[in-house]
Amino acid sequence: MSDSLFRNGARGVKTLNPFFPVPGALSNHARSIASAPAAGGPEQPMIGPPWVTLDWAFNAVEAQRIVEHCQQFDVIDATIDSSPQNGFQLDKAVRDSRIRVVPRDARDSYWIFTRLDKMVSAINEKYYAFNLDNFNFFQFSEYRVAGHFATHMDCPLGRAGPCRKLSISLTLNDDYEGGDFQIQIGPEPHTVHQATGRLIAFPSFVLHRVLPVTNGVRHSIVIWVMGPPFS
Repeated sequence: MSDSLFRNGARGVKTLNPFFPVPGALSNHARSIASAPAAGGPEQPMIGPPWVTLDWAFNAVEAQRIVEHCQQFDVIDATIDSSPQNGFQLDKAVRDSRIRVVPRDARDSYWIFTRLDKMVSAINEKYYAFNLDNFNFFQFSEYRVAGHFATHMDCPLGRAGPCRKLSISLTLNDDYEGGDFQIQIGPEPHTVHQATGRLIAFPSFVLHRVLPVTNGVRHSIVIWVMGPPFS
């Protein structure tokens, strides 16, 4: 992937270029992460940014089209993956939102997944080099007033088999208040600015949260890209 696709940009620059990343600010607490294996060997440690943002991954018209597409799917209350023994449970004190699961093979989903595939591949190649498989669905999340998600990691600990390795959050609107997206690196959380069409990518072991929405409704897409366990 050409480095020319990864030029820095300021908030508010309007471009239809689907690759417009701005690396998240590195801190003294940047994590050691893993790169793709060479010639079948184990993944090797490398340092990557705690998060990467991609401005104008989708434009405003496309974002609204995605919202309308996702709203045709069944809605359920979001759950948390509490433990290997207890599995998924409803706990609104931790996670208060509604979700719709959108599969890759659903009608009219192809163009969304095709665009996301290119972005995920480019970001991973440039910044993380994780050994990744594909993702077959995403979650469309709806946070109403007081909706939130407390500090958590996306990769559950103590699980065998494939794990979540790269997490993606795509903001689909910005006509709401509150609902800040924060990443925890060290003792203080960092607020990552959200805007319609902005994509945020980060390793799934990085702590993060969504603060309570105070007005309006926050719409976003969440993706977990799977892969073999880190070695």
